[in-house]
Amino acid sequence: MNNRRRELQEVLKAIVVPTLRELGFKGSFPHFHRPIDNHIDLLFFQFRLDGSSFIVEISYADPKRTNVYFRPEVPVSKLQVPSTTKRYRLGKGQEKGGDGTWFELDHGRFTTQSRHFKNIAISVNELLLREAMPWWEAQRHVA
Repeated sequence: MNNRRRELQEVLKAIVVPTLRELGFKGSFPHFHRPIDNHIDLLFFQFRLDGSSFIVEISYADPKRTNVYFRPEVPVSKLQVPSTTKRYRLGKGQEKGGDGTWFELDHGRFTTQSRHFKNIAISVNELLLREAMPWWEAQRHVA
């Protein structure tokens, strides 16, 4: 893991993880889960192999776990986004037909790396409230 990715993860743990905890999420970076009634909301930070960017992907497990195709019998604490069939990438709502927001670790020349990483973490928190929460709520009413 490169130093930029390591530093970004520390910023995400300091800014985003407390927000996730306030929202009732459990787990550890990069996988989180939150039981609500009989549903389990899932969240995952997925990094590119070269560590240059990441995306936040969310999913869920319904009471019968029909959305979980790989090992649906695992305990709640072991459920992960990559094991589900229906997912949503945060930032998708910003671009019609987009595939979500890839947060780039390159900070450019007009800002410092630490400030850039803090801005990314703030953006993730905003997307959690603006996109993730309504999406999870909608999934609970589908089943």
